[in-house]
Amino acid sequence: MDPIEPKYFEATLEIFTNGFEFEEFSQTYLAQVIGYEFIPHGGIKDKGIDGLKSVLMRNGKEKDIYQVSIQKDYKSKIEDTFQKLIENKIVFDRLFYVTNQDIKEKESLQESFYDKYTKQLTIFDKKWFSIHINDCDGTINAFHIYIKSHLSSYNTLGTSIELQNSVDDPRLFVFLRQHTDFDGQNENLLNELIKSLIIYSLENTDPDKPYLLSRDEILKFIFEKYKGKPDEVISIVDDLLTKMTIKPREIKFHSKFNGYCLPYETREKIKLRNIEDIALYQNYLSSLSSKLFNRGFKNKEIDVLIPIINSVFHKIYFKQ
Repeated sequence: MDPIEPKYFEATLEIFTNGFEFEEFSQTYLAQVIGYEFIPHGGIKDKGIDGLKSVLMRNGKEKDIYQVSIQKDYKSKIEDTFQKLIENKIVFDRLFYVTNQDIKEKESLQESFYDKYTKQLTIFDKKWFSIHINDCDGTINAFHIYIKSHLSSYNTLGTSIELQNSVDDPRLFVFLRQHTDFDGQNENLLNELIKSLIIYSLENTDPDKPYLLSRDEILKFIFEKYKGKPDEVISIVDDLLTKMTIKPREIKFHSKFNGYCLPYETREKIKLRNIEDIALYQNYLSSLSSKLFNRGFKNKEIDVLIPIINSVFHKIYFKQ
């Protein structure tokens, strides 16, 4: 099984917004890395403790508690977990905190909580997940199963961004950044732009349906998106269609249908790039929100300001 690029895996972890999905993924992943079966903690479920969710235990070893969380304020979450376990007289020896966040001060946190509760704390954060992604086929398979089951919407280019002159989606810059560096080559910017549009035009193609696009259909799509000199664009498209069908292929030509489509490998690249760029955009929003908050704006004001700021950036881009 082909290894997973760690940076793409980390980006996948960052876009988890559903705690139950992350718990499901973590349960499978932990079993592959550590080699034990993990199940929901029966004692906690039976007591019905409010606010203490996504808690696992190692099968046969109930005193090892695994708290799974996507909460950004991880210090508060760890503190809250310790408090609820103690208040509800849950017997445990060790707390494992499993999170998709990047915790840089793991050692100091582990020491401070031990000093306070005399219970050992072990943190499995984003970096821990990333380090183990290629440990075995099981960890890689867990990643692919999750992607197929929960992130199928990231398979197509249009899901993460829209290539159009619209302030409705301020992430247009992501598309250009993503695809002008699609294969890592330093080619002419216009060639790279046309190349990205070819790939974009083929986003929904599938030889099994079959649904493919002819050369003329690809040209029609490009002219709808890019108002360049027709002769120059046609020349570039013809040259790229030839180059992109030669190994390593980025697109495939099926003579039977006289049409082009994306190969499986390219669809996988697109999916992973989309995940990475959605994470990039979310980090940008988080950073912008923090800066506005530090300048004295309230949360309701920030919610109003961010779309305005994005709209301004978007308009500036189209004036360049």
